[in-house]
Parts: sequence; C-alpha cells; structure tokens
Amino acid sequence: MFKFVLFVLCALHAVNSKISLSRFNDPKILAAFSTCSTLHKLEIGDLLETLDKGDGDENMKKYNMCLYKAVNAIDSNNKVNKEVITQYLKIFYPDHFQQILDKCVKDVISNIEEAYQISACTSTLVKN
Repeated sequence: MFKFVLFVLCALHAVNSKISLSRFNDPKILAAFSTCSTLHKLEIGDLLETLDKGDGDENMKKYNMCLYKAVNAIDSNNKVNKEVITQYLKIFYPDHFQQILDKCVKDVISNIEEAYQISACTSTLVKN
C-alpha cells in the first residue's frame, strides 16, 4: 500500500512537471524512497513540495541526502558518482539531464545543504 500511495503522490507531481514517469519502474529508487522515508519520517512528495517552495528544514535536507546515498549517487566520502547521477538524471529528466549536470551537480558534496542545493537547482531548471 505504501508503494502505491507513494507512486500516486509522485505521479501527480510528475504530471504537473517535466519529470518522466518511467523512473518509478526502478526498484532501487523505490527501495531508497522506502528506506529514507522510514528513517526520516518524510515522503518524496514532501521533498518535492519543499523544493518548489525552497524551504527545506534540516530533516528534509537529511532525507534528500539519504536518497542520494541510497542509490549510490553520493558515496560514503561524499564524492558524487557522476555515472550514477547521469543514469538517474536520464531517467528522471531525459530532456534536461545535460543542463542539470552542467549547472547543478558538483564533484564533491560536503554537507546536506550542498546536496539539497543540487535538488533545488534541478527543480528550478526543469520548471523553466
């Protein structure tokens, strides 16, 4: 039931944005949503909403970092895995992945704020 509700919430957001719905077929993404949601008591819809508003609190930023780490986009040394990021950007934002890589993604993420800024930058780019 949780996965269905999560899918519906994300699908509703995706309908109003430029995000590809095919991303939800990835089991690693679903597992990341589940793990990080349990850990931080948040849902992906909460993150998407705060990115639209630009007002994520510390727990939201930790949740965001958790998602990146859960799919191995950021390793334990906070180094960005560009190969993984590119793979997921092509799934999430097929029409914008190169622009996001160029403008939003750094090589090293030192803290939760920097990880959140990647997501906020991405959200802003795909809205325009």
